Amino acid sequence: MHELLKDRNRIPMVWLGGAVKEPRQVGQICNQTDLPATLLGQMGIAHDDFRFSRDVLSRNYRHPFAIHTFNNAISMVDSTGFAVYDLDSHKTIVAESPEAEKMVRRGMAILQLATDDIKSK
Repeated sequence: MHELLKDRNRIPMVWLGGAVKEPRQVGQICNQTDLPATLLGQMGIAHDDFRFSRDVLSRNYRHPFAIHTFNNAISMVDSTGFAVYDLDSHKTIVAESPEAEKMVRRGMAILQLATDDIKSK
């Protein structure tokens, strides 16, 4: 069951065209919010306006993670592993990382910041 949760958000992306100089496979963990900065970075365009976006292909990319929300739950994956927090029971239901509780707190903080950012616009 846990493998299904992990793999459900593993989404391949294919880029074609002028920005692609040679075939390459990138296995970085990243969040969907990282796509604008990554794409704009490849085109040499500033991406500072995308507060929550990081350029996955830059040398400065640190702390790879992805966060997902679904059915009253939050899941996070990073270099330490995978965690799922159930928002109904208020419990971590999958802790496949020694950092699971820290991951859950970080995930909740990210969602709160994103919500606050949306409300302020």
